Amino acid sequence: MMPDFRCVASRSPILLIALAGLLGGIWSLMTAEARASAGGQIESNGYLKAGGKKVLVGGTTPDCRKGAAYVLDFRLRQGGQVAKGRWKSEKCVGGPAGWTAALPATEGGRFDAGRARVDVTAKLRKSGRTVSTRRFGRNVRLFSGARPVGDREIYGGVTFVLGEGADVKIVGGGAFPKSNCTRDETTTSFQTTEYSQRKVFQFVAKDGGSCWTEASWSNFKVTVSRPGISHTGTMYLGQSPGGPYYVSCYSGNSFEVSEKYRYDWTGSGLRCAKTDDYELKITVGS
Repeated sequence: MMPDFRCVASRSPILLIALAGLLGGIWSLMTAEARASAGGQIESNGYLKAGGKKVLVGGTTPDCRKGAAYVLDFRLRQGGQVAKGRWKSEKCVGGPAGWTAALPATEGGRFDAGRARVDVTAKLRKSGRTVSTRRFGRNVRLFSGARPVGDREIYGGVTFVLGEGADVKIVGGGAFPKSNCTRDETTTSFQTTEYSQRKVFQFVAKDGGSCWTEASWSNFKVTVSRPGISHTGTMYLGQSPGGPYYVSCYSGNSFEVSEKYRYDWTGSGLRCAKTDDYELKITVGS
């Protein structure tokens, strides 16, 4: 039976306000938890390695709270053959992260091209304890080979809210671990002529040779100079193998673990934020 809020309000407005605040706080916690565990996916394809002794799969984690980390436990099943594996993220700076895992067949077993099932248990951990658990999975098709779809252009956007007269330089690409399976990355310099100014950055994703099974991604170094600020930070555009492309304010490549790439906006006087899967915003602020 629902309480008579009119009666409560008539007797004690302060009590009603306190109750509303409590319910609002509970709702905020619930929605925050829902946002923290949103997303997470497995790519549609898996690739056989070592004559079927391993399967390479990839995807993205659910959104990750800043300062937390994900532990992903995998289970791949094809008929009576089962493979298990684990992937651990570094500390998150917010948003999803790409992952890649090589799942080994049991001793003496092997996988074949065809249908299989991958299930993931994603545990978000902070300060040594699990704060949320999310499970997701899908039926996939395992390939021993794939027909290249050809090199293609991949785009991201960044809006600079710096005011007029700021000098900006964007330099993409370079040898691994700065990029992988890409070419013709954006390299440009300009001076802002508006308070808010958007630029497109891009690369060509290569699909020949081993790149038909590898992820295409690149880090872009962004240097901003204006009165009181001179700083170089990182933007990322890339994917996990076979997966969707996305942008990030730090290196999303699981192989790139250098702190200077992961957190190089901290304390810069600039703030980088992701506003969409393909959009970033760089503003003045700590």
